Amino acid sequence: MAVSRTCSHWWHAPIYFVVTVTLAIVAITTSSSSSSASHHHHHHNPSTNPNTPPHQQSPIPHSAIHALRRRGFNFMATLLHLSPDLFLHSSRYAHPITIFAIHDSAFLADLSLPPWLLAALIHYHTSPSNLTFADLQNHPAHSCLPTLLPNKSLEITNIDRASSTVEINQVRISHPNIYLDRIYTIHGVLHQFIAPIDASIDLRRPRSADFIQNPQFCSPRSKTPNYRNPRKRSPNLGVLLPWEEIVESLNTTGFVGFASGLGWVLDGIVKETENLSSVTVLAPRDMGFEVDSGDGGLRSSALFGRVVRLHVLPERWSYADLAAMPKRASLRTLVGDSDVVVVDIGDGLNEIVAVNGVVVTDPEVLGGEGFVVHGIARCLVDVVAEVMGNASISAR
Repeated sequence: MAVSRTCSHWWHAPIYFVVTVTLAIVAITTSSSSSSASHHHHHHNPSTNPNTPPHQQSPIPHSAIHALRRRGFNFMATLLHLSPDLFLHSSRYAHPITIFAIHDSAFLADLSLPPWLLAALIHYHTSPSNLTFADLQNHPAHSCLPTLLPNKSLEITNIDRASSTVEINQVRISHPNIYLDRIYTIHGVLHQFIAPIDASIDLRRPRSADFIQNPQFCSPRSKTPNYRNPRKRSPNLGVLLPWEEIVESLNTTGFVGFASGLGWVLDGIVKETENLSSVTVLAPRDMGFEVDSGDGGLRSSALFGRVVRLHVLPERWSYADLAAMPKRASLRTLVGDSDVVVVDIGDGLNEIVAVNGVVVTDPEVLGGEGFVVHGIARCLVDVVAEVMGNASISAR
């Protein structure tokens, strides 16, 4: 019986051989171009940028690859093993990522794609944030998730907590939490997040925009960014900003301190933004003090409220918007007399945006109609020093 069963699957061997060769070509192609760019970069700029995050990129654990294989995601496991750089936000720094692994049954049709197109497909199924299944369930419906493909997002199209269902781009997450650790999360899907590729598209041209379209609620704004708008509120377009859901989502995605601070002054912010159609929130992972430490004087001070409001901008700025701004562009905040300054401190190889000198470490960690949240490394000001010593807000 065992021999018969083995023989009945003899045809798997050539298929997996072809798959391995194909994925190896993709791995070699993408790794070679990455290595070439990296070599060129280090030849001209050997110093490390002091503003970039300090943690080195951790390799994808073998246990993650084994977990994928056990659940029938052999192609994605092979690609993770052969070319982990395809899934990483940066080749040098440890950023959280979530991989939406495509099942083998949906991958077979893509083996004839050129390497650049297959790489773009992988990038579109990888998000630069660590999102467990519970995190996804806690997001507002129609939230937008950033991907490793520039200017392309995923949309959470359906959430049904009663049946533990989450759909992204109308594709159900069939295998939630295949792998979880501090940096990496892997979920499985039975279908891709994109529609079948139009046969009329010229696959010889490396332009992912031709075959991957942003979902309805995640389309980039058509207007040209206005960097120094007049100090007046935007007209109310009927968009009710989901502040409570934003605070809840921040709590579940690692921004607990800022979520607590935002919640503390939320009533005032809701009143101030009731006539706004859009906002951008800059959420620090490190507030520089314990918000819930019982220091009532710190939290109840008017200056603390100003500090939180400094992290809220009365317009929706995507990461691409911020990166495209002129050098030292100034943006309004909810603190009427204090703007923030945006600087692109990229090194030519990696796109890095900083606000008041603080690096944006988690671009578009949350998003939806009328709002977007970017994670930043730390608070834009030294809260304790400001409360204890000064009466004005200044960037540290």
